[in-house]
Amino acid sequence: MTVHVYTPGDSVRLLLNGRELPAATGTPERAMATFTVPYEPGELTATAGRNGEEIGRKTLATVGAPAALRLVSDVDHLTTGRDDLAHVLVEVTDSHGHIVPDATLKVTFEIHGAGDLAAVGNGNPHNVDSFRQPRRHTWHGRALAVLRPAKRPGRLTLTAKAAGLRPASLTLPVGRA
Repeated sequence: MTVHVYTPGDSVRLLLNGRELPAATGTPERAMATFTVPYEPGELTATAGRNGEEIGRKTLATVGAPAALRLVSDVDHLTTGRDDLAHVLVEVTDSHGHIVPDATLKVTFEIHGAGDLAAVGNGNPHNVDSFRQPRRHTWHGRALAVLRPAKRPGRLTLTAKAAGLRPASLTLPVGRA
C-alpha cells in the first residue's frame, strides 16, 4: 500500500512493527514523504525530524472485529438548565478497546431518568436521517448522542446498543442550576 506522511520537518522515518522501512520518495521541502509498504498486521509508526531532532510521531495499529460500544461524555454532570447539554461520543471498539474506524453499524439509544435525547448524529455529510430519532449508524466507527436534562434533579442514563456488540451505558447526575 502507499503511505503518505505530511510533515513540516526535514526527515521522515517509517517503522512497521519496529522495523525501519526503506527511505521515502519525495523531498522534505514538499512537506510530504511517500512510502510503498507491504501490508502486515501490527503497528505502523511515522516519525518526523528536523535538524536531527524528533518533532512528531504518529502510530496506527491494526484493529480487530467490532466487539463493543463505548460511551464518552464531554461532561460529568448536568444542571436543570434546559440549555445545559451533554455530548456523548459513541465508539465501536474491538476486544482490546481500540476504535474500529471502518465500522458502520446501526446503534439504538434508550434514555431513562431526568432528561431526554435531544439529537443524534454521526458526521457523515451524506446522511439525511432525522437527528431526532433514537438511532443512528456509526460513521468511521463513531456516532454522537446529545442529551438534554429535565427541569428536575435526578439521574440521566443513556444506553447504546448494536446487534452483536456488548452494549454501553452512561449515567450523569442532574443537579439544580
